[in-house]
Amino acid sequence: MPRDHHYLFAHTLLRKQFLGNPDRVAEELQGPMRDAFLMFLWDEVGKVVDDVLPPVALNSDGTQSLSLEVLGVDERDGWTWIVVQLPPAEQIGEAHWAVLLARPGVGRYFTITRSTEPTLATLAEYTGAQRVSLGASDVDLEGQLERIAELL
Repeated sequence: MPRDHHYLFAHTLLRKQFLGNPDRVAEELQGPMRDAFLMFLWDEVGKVVDDVLPPVALNSDGTQSLSLEVLGVDERDGWTWIVVQLPPAEQIGEAHWAVLLARPGVGRYFTITRSTEPTLATLAEYTGAQRVSLGASDVDLEGQLERIAELL
């Protein structure tokens, strides 16, 4: 079962914010305060869950590093592609990445989540409140992005 903080951030709050106003959220996630914007949203979720999670990953040397971040922004196929990396997905249903596609007035929201097999990830698109599963494949960001590109 996914942890509430992790799940609600990727599958509810970020999705609702983006699909409700894709232009504004895309602008925020490309601006100089993009990390602060993500942290604000992460903290907002933390206010409504019992088990608050830090937005960090444990490094091989035992130190921690911030793992909630905009991993990349690209212009492709007439869309602005924004990839948000989340803290490590430890439970089935937790997102490794959220992929936000924006063009003026339009947004498409995808999650790439931990599947039942640790080597697999499930790609899904949200259309409003409806989640459409697009199947599982390797946990490979580039491969998942290619799968999204094929849908456009």
